[in-house]
Amino acid sequence: MKVFVLLSWLCRNFRKSRVLTLVSFCAITIFLFSQILPSPPSPNVVWPEFSLHLPFVEPNISSTDPNIYLAVVVNSAATGHKYRGLRKAIRETWGNSGNPTTLEYRNKTWKVYFVLGISENKIEHEMNLQEALRNNDVIIGNFTDNYKSLILKTFMSHYWITSKFPSCRYVLKTDDDVYVRVPRLLQWLERAGAPNRLYGGYVGLDQWTVRDPKSKWFLSKEQYEKRYLPPFCHGAFHVLSTDILPRFFNYTRFGRKPFHADDAYLGVVANELGFEATKMPGFNLQFRIKPRSACDLITSTTMGHKIDAPTMIKYHNFYTKEMKLTKYKQLKCLASSPELFSVAAFAIFSLFMERLFRAILLS
Repeated sequence: MKVFVLLSWLCRNFRKSRVLTLVSFCAITIFLFSQILPSPPSPNVVWPEFSLHLPFVEPNISSTDPNIYLAVVVNSAATGHKYRGLRKAIRETWGNSGNPTTLEYRNKTWKVYFVLGISENKIEHEMNLQEALRNNDVIIGNFTDNYKSLILKTFMSHYWITSKFPSCRYVLKTDDDVYVRVPRLLQWLERAGAPNRLYGGYVGLDQWTVRDPKSKWFLSKEQYEKRYLPPFCHGAFHVLSTDILPRFFNYTRFGRKPFHADDAYLGVVANELGFEATKMPGFNLQFRIKPRSACDLITSTTMGHKIDAPTMIKYHNFYTKEMKLTKYKQLKCLASSPELFSVAAFAIFSLFMERLFRAILLS
């Protein structure tokens, strides 16, 4: 009987040990295969290879160019007839700094440059090289042109501007589907006292950090860990004063690694460096295509995005021809603008208080 009990115990324990051995073997095998097989690529990875690129194609700089006050850099796609058409429309309308209707504002000169990467289509790339040679206003970086290279484009253009134009005060970054009234922007900068430490544009508040891997705005927690993004200027347009650009450049080396969403990254950097995102009046961003009224056009400094070439020409005709004939309309629209109305009201109140104070002193 004792022998039978002993044999039963041995069999049970043998079966248990055999099961445990089999489970352990399977677990080890699965682990080893998981290490050998390549993991699926993340849709948006942090780029440890990020560096400040200088373009391999750049415009020739004349003796007068280094004196520009404002540099405008326009991110544009390297592939497609549509984008060449947009660049052409900008050159013929708001981006023509040599046109009397868009020329310098009180001796504050400016210039537009288009920023591209390398097209994967060799024919398109050759066409871009010819465009750069013909117009002398195209910057091409030595990286593939796609959505994830936006951060490379933005930093490359800003870095190039600071290296070529040491006296430049401001950089306006915009896109090729945007209309900009540059003289009006220069006017605002002058009235604001030519501010330093400026990071301004159309400011987004309380923006969720996108965690959906299918979204092109996806950010992993390794890239940005917080639930909300800090206030940042949307990518269609932002203005940076050049006095703070070196700190942005250094941050890409010693701070948070850059991620592909350039506007969000700039906002994060600005926040962590202590620069507040400034809401600039007249910077209007539309997320759906819709017709704009005359008052919308009169009170706007920038308009975008999704503006096609014919619409750009239409807006430019309004500013250079029609608007000059409607002075009363201009005053009416400006008076109805909430931002401008508050400024005017403050000015009138200040004038009233000054006269009241003088009257008290003289009495």
